[in-house]
Amino acid sequence: MDLLDLHGSYREMGEQYGRLERKKLHDFYQDITLFFIIKNKVPASSLNQIAETIFATYPYRFKEIFYGLSKTSGLTLHQLLIINAFEYYMFNDQLNGIGAASTKCSAIAVWPPYTKNDTLLFGRNYDFVTDISRFKKYLTITVFHPQDAGHATAIVTFVGTLNATTEINNKKLFLELNSGGGSTHARVYNRISTPIELLAMLIDSDNLRQLDEELHTINTNTAFIINIADPQHAISYEWSIATVKKVEDKTSGLLVSTNNFVDPSWYTTAQESDHYLTLTRRKNLLALAKQFKGQIDLARMKAILDTPIQKGGATSYQAGKGTVDTAFQVIAIPESDTLWMKIPAYQNWIKINLSGLL
Repeated sequence: MDLLDLHGSYREMGEQYGRLERKKLHDFYQDITLFFIIKNKVPASSLNQIAETIFATYPYRFKEIFYGLSKTSGLTLHQLLIINAFEYYMFNDQLNGIGAASTKCSAIAVWPPYTKNDTLLFGRNYDFVTDISRFKKYLTITVFHPQDAGHATAIVTFVGTLNATTEINNKKLFLELNSGGGSTHARVYNRISTPIELLAMLIDSDNLRQLDEELHTINTNTAFIINIADPQHAISYEWSIATVKKVEDKTSGLLVSTNNFVDPSWYTTAQESDHYLTLTRRKNLLALAKQFKGQIDLARMKAILDTPIQKGGATSYQAGKGTVDTAFQVIAIPESDTLWMKIPAYQNWIKINLSGLL
């Protein structure tokens, strides 16, 4: 897995990106088109429309990254936008022949009294509902250092994409996104793409309070659950197209989030059979946290994330009807600017120390 350290203006960072990842970007583009156009028989026009719609919503500073990429990567802007839309294609059930709205991802954050020491640990599974084994080699950590203003921010995503669903900045703020589709599938189309807004949030935010203000100011285009943490505690935000609800208990020492809203004031509840075991995954993580309360350290968090759904965990290593495929796993330790990463069936747990890069 590549780790990129980019500096300068947004266009300059894009130029650096293109030089560093030129071959991998070309290979990724070929694999995307082979998978969707050749294997899945998706019309190229459908891919183009999705890619262009996403990019059109981007604030100009982020468009500049792609203008820089197009200068040095050997790919056209159009080809780069196809790459950038990769996860939107993967999460589009019609493009994958699934035929029903899908939800995925699990998260568990622990701090005292659940931890063995004072260190907050934040674990997350990033899941799909189709097999992505052919694409795991393209996972990348990219650290952006905007020269004019903003905090250094690292994102975990696929090469050439700005789908900032797992990220940490130099103010020791960690953020991760889960789908909220277990509670509502409502969507609007005249808003900025939510993942790019999340990248902007971490670049611009100093602390949890500022992130809270951002999340209460910006509207999402579909339902998400945004979980954030600093070295002391974690907070969950259940975000529909109409409102956002903050779910927080500073004294509990535990946050568990899958794909259904849990605030009791919501008008609907998730149905187990419809939404890829979101309630089962949540129940399992809560049970594991309870079982190991006061004992959870890095090794225990790895073990929790390594526990499959069938054995009382939240992880699945094989996509199938009604379940998920865990593409990658992260344990964030905001206090030390550290990420631990696992890519199931590709790479075991490795430590990524970002303290010298953020």
